[in-house]
Amino acid sequence: MPPQAVAQQQTMTHQPAVASSGGVINHKLCPVMGEPLGSMGDPVPVTVGGETLFVCCRGCVKKVKADPAKYFAIARNE
Repeated sequence: MPPQAVAQQQTMTHQPAVASSGGVINHKLCPVMGEPLGSMGDPVPVTVGGETLFVCCRGCVKKVKADPAKYFAIARNE
């Protein structure tokens, strides 16, 4: 893989993508902890009902799945 592609791929792992369908929420902070995404390693995607957000670590996944409406609203309103 060319160095530019590796750098781009590494950058992309720390930034949530925006899907053209609107299925991925574009946000920069973990909606559970309020920490910047990428501050604890690669952001972890959580998909509920066809919509995806990112959290800072695997520990936050359970909280999002327990109350998705709360955390998806936080991510949308960031």
